[in-house]
Amino acid sequence: MADKEHLAMLIQGADKWNEWRQMMDESEELCDDFYEVNLSGADLSNVNLSGFDLSRTDLSGANLSDAGLVEVDFSYSALCKADLSNSRCQGCNFNEADLEEANFSKANLTYANFNGTNLISVNFRQSRLWESDLSSANLSNTDFSESTLVGSNLRGIQSNGAVFYKAILGSANLSGSEFTGANFSEADLSRANMSGTDFAKANFVNANLYRVEALESSFISANFTGACLKDWHIDAATQLDDAICEYFYWGLDQQNRCPQNGIYKQGELAELFKRARNLVESLLQKGL
Repeated sequence: MADKEHLAMLIQGADKWNEWRQMMDESEELCDDFYEVNLSGADLSNVNLSGFDLSRTDLSGANLSDAGLVEVDFSYSALCKADLSNSRCQGCNFNEADLEEANFSKANLTYANFNGTNLISVNFRQSRLWESDLSSANLSNTDFSESTLVGSNLRGIQSNGAVFYKAILGSANLSGSEFTGANFSEADLSRANMSGTDFAKANFVNANLYRVEALESSFISANFTGACLKDWHIDAATQLDDAICEYFYWGLDQQNRCPQNGIYKQGELAELFKRARNLVESLLQKGL
């Protein structure tokens, strides 16, 4: 349980708390436990709570902007509508926390754990999520615009209408997930694993899909206009029915436009790759 003296000092604000914490750290008398405390609506902006146990704590509506929260345990806590913008949350554990409508814009969330977390309508705009774990989280209407998710785990995601506009998802794992209606326009998905995932009606306009793996995935009615499809890996089970693609690029940096002139009609992308696959199979059968 939280120490009453520590709690009383915390609610006095960042200046007094941070000065007092430094003194307590030096004396090794700091109790780093705010387990099950009610801090809903509290102003904790700029506070240094790095290393604390805030599991099962009520922080709904709290202001944690610009806070130092490195390796804090937020598991099973309530942080709905909390403001964690520009906070330092490297290595934080948000396992099974409720973060609906929280604000993480410009936060550093490198190596953070969001496994099984409610992230509905969360704002992650311009945040850093390098190698974070978002597996099995609910990302419906979540905004990752201009965020960095290189090497992150998004496997088993349930999402409807998530936004990844201009996000960087290089080498991320999006397999076995549902991203129906998601917006990946101008996103960098190079070398990402997108196999076994439902991307029906998703927006990949001007996206970079260089060397992605999309085996057994569904792109029904998705939009690939202007996307880079160089060396992407699909198979006979990849569904491109009714996909929209007026043109795409077979090279990086918008090189090798296909078609060179004019545009494809809706559904032609599926036929194009079907013919290409049949040709390759025919050549293989002939031993060429």
